[in-house]
Amino acid sequence: MNDNPLLNEVSDREVELLGTKLCKCTIEEGVNLIDDAISSGGKYRVIIRNAACINLSFANEEYRDAVAGYHMRFVDGIGVYLAGKILKGIGFPDLGGNPFGRAILQRCAEKGYRVYLLGAKQEVVAKAAENFQKWHHGLKIAGYHHGYFDLENCGDIIEEINKTEPDLVMACFGKPEEVFWIARNFDSLRAKVMIPMGGFFDFQSGHTRRAPEWILKMRFEWLFRLLIEPRRLWRRYIIGNTIFMTRVFRYKLFGK
Repeated sequence: MNDNPLLNEVSDREVELLGTKLCKCTIEEGVNLIDDAISSGGKYRVIIRNAACINLSFANEEYRDAVAGYHMRFVDGIGVYLAGKILKGIGFPDLGGNPFGRAILQRCAEKGYRVYLLGAKQEVVAKAAENFQKWHHGLKIAGYHHGYFDLENCGDIIEEINKTEPDLVMACFGKPEEVFWIARNFDSLRAKVMIPMGGFFDFQSGHTRRAPEWILKMRFEWLFRLLIEPRRLWRRYIIGNTIFMTRVFRYKLFGK
């Protein structure tokens, strides 16, 4: 047992799947854990994992080790849901990066937590910040900055973020860069919770089109995105999903 009650609660919810531990919880339960992390006075790294992320862990040892250092690993996507059903007989609730991110921001607005947005193009993150404050009354945006800077030499960015005294930092550079960046700068950042969010700002700014609600409910957003951007996403969804499900059935049949 850990002497940290929050990490003990996270551990109690974790299920090991395809070599990674994943937190089985609803959006509300996940937001409660992040709320507790912010209010506890500690420092935590949080990540949302989908099939592509798990594929990357098998292909990239450095990424796998970085993810292992995160304190909470939540679930996103139909692929991980199917893997849970096939391998463990359980259904992971699909938090989804966009609804989960919005729920986190709503809680931050309610509790008065300060949020720093880091990543995407400047006009995109600025529009996302504007939308968040419009949608979540009272949300305190501590600051925002685009993601086009030297990720290896960014002391000035760290200093700028720390001056705003954020409780939560959302980083959107794309994987694996955002995961590495948070892991590398975890000790230097003074925020209480740091979370890589992929394309969250692009979607929430309106820069990238989201699937209609009925497609989201059917959990076919990946197919919608593939049809909208086939050249960019065919490798991730056609090849990547095939690799992922092949691995799932191999684990089911052979245990590895």
